[in-house]
Amino acid sequence: MTVAISYQNGTILNTAKIDASSAYNNMMSRLSLKSSKHLHPPYASLDDYFSDQPRQAARQARKAAGLPSSPEGYEIARLLASLRPAAEAFIGGRKMSGAVATIPHLPALYAEDLEDAFEYVGIFYIPHYPFWFGDIFSETAAVYSGYGFGLCSNYTDIDSCDEERHHPPHQNHTENVLSVSYIRSSLTCTWAVQGMWFAFPAADEFKVVDYDLGWDKRDANPSTDYYWAAVRNAILLPILESDAYLPRTTHRVLVHGEKPC
Repeated sequence: MTVAISYQNGTILNTAKIDASSAYNNMMSRLSLKSSKHLHPPYASLDDYFSDQPRQAARQARKAAGLPSSPEGYEIARLLASLRPAAEAFIGGRKMSGAVATIPHLPALYAEDLEDAFEYVGIFYIPHYPFWFGDIFSETAAVYSGYGFGLCSNYTDIDSCDEERHHPPHQNHTENVLSVSYIRSSLTCTWAVQGMWFAFPAADEFKVVDYDLGWDKRDANPSTDYYWAAVRNAILLPILESDAYLPRTTHRVLVHGEKPC
């Protein structure tokens, strides 16, 4: 996990990096499975709302006792607590009041887990502009913005940004993007529609998250050819799924990771 600081002049500085524990990696691997999904807000129906109340009551009871609301929140909070002192030391000892978190789009990691983890360590959780409740700033949107796309000319002027959102001056209104994250622990491939939304994260429509295809797992497969064929198939799958019922062109491919392998 890495913490970065963005200044008003557009400069972004990476300030600290903490290697995740094996417990954290195991949790993320579990949350990448669709079988780990459960009911969560916002609910699709009143039946879902009432069915989830026992779990929500248990979460609130743990919070009232001063404990993390869930095992997921605990592992995220541990990393946040490790990163916070390094970030505050970098800015001269000033206290961090809030932060934006970006994560891979895991099927079973929800906004409530991030919100509760931030609350536990005393940091205000900022999902995205203009701080709407209950959402996650996805990794795809963060990478898209980090490469300089989808940004308004002067982000300090909200009115002009809203105008540019509807009439982009220097790029298409929307474009189809494939984001590929290849790191030591996992391979994540996401197809999404992005555009001039001033950091508004579009939903990641088609995605593959595989903790068996990270760089460190290349020797834990039947053969080298098998591993790279699986990587190729994982990268192509979101594109094929996006094109299954309605022909859609992928306009841009963004590749990112933690360091050169």
